[in-house]
Amino acid sequence: MLERFGSVVVVNLRDRTDRRRETQRELTRIGHAHTATFFDAIRPSIPAGFGSPGEYGCYLSHLAVWRAAVDTGSVLVLEDDIAFAPDFTERSGLIDALPPDWDVFYAGHMQLPELKRTWSDTGLVRIDSSVEFIGLHCYGISARALPALVAAAEEFLSRPHGHPAGGRMPVDGALNIARRQLGLTTYAAMPPLAHQRASRTDIGRLKWFDRAAAFTGPIGTARRLKNELRRTGRAIRHALDHVRG
Repeated sequence: MLERFGSVVVVNLRDRTDRRRETQRELTRIGHAHTATFFDAIRPSIPAGFGSPGEYGCYLSHLAVWRAAVDTGSVLVLEDDIAFAPDFTERSGLIDALPPDWDVFYAGHMQLPELKRTWSDTGLVRIDSSVEFIGLHCYGISARALPALVAAAEEFLSRPHGHPAGGRMPVDGALNIARRQLGLTTYAAMPPLAHQRASRTDIGRLKWFDRAAAFTGPIGTARRLKNELRRTGRAIRHALDHVRG
C-alpha cells in the first residue's frame, strides 16, 4: 500500500491543526497512522505573480516536497484536506500494480469542469498527456521523474503568468503542463482512491462565514457533517455497484 513509495508526505500549514487532526484520522482509518510525514507548508505574504499568496505558497510547498524527495526516491504527496475512498483498502492493490514505466500516479483527482469527460474504464488507467486534472490531494511521482519535474517547475517559476512555455500558475496546472512537455507516463485510479474534504480554504478568497469568528464552531461542525454524508453516500454507491455486479 502506501509503503510502495519512498516517502509519504502531507502538505500542511503549521496553524491548520484542524486539518492535521482530520488527515491523521484518515490515515489511521486505512491502517497507516504512522506512515506519513507532515511538511510545514510555506505561507508567503505576497502573491508574486500568482493568483493569491495562498496559491503561491501551495506551489512553493509542493515544489519543496519534490526537491526533498529527489534524494529519497518516489513520493506520494497528500494535501491536508484528503478523504480516502470508503473502499480504499479494497482497491489499494492499484498502487502495487503500477508498472515499471510509471512517472505520475493520480490516486485522487478531479476533472476540469469544462471538459465534461465520462470515464468508462475502471482500475488502473493510463492517462494521455493531453488529459488535465485539477486538485493534487493525493498523487505520486516516481524517482525517475522527480529531477526533470523539479527543473520544469523551477523554470515555470522563473517566467510570468501566461507565458506560452509555462509560467507562474497553480501547481496542479504546472504538473499538467510538465507531464505534456516531458512526456511523463501517467496513470490514474478510476474511480479515484481519494477525494477532497470540505474545509476552509487557505488558497482562495474566504467566504463571508469563514471571516466571522462567531461562525467558526458551527461551520466546522457543518463541514464535518457534510464530509460524513459524502463518505456515506460513496459507501452506499459502492455497495449498490457490488449488488448490481
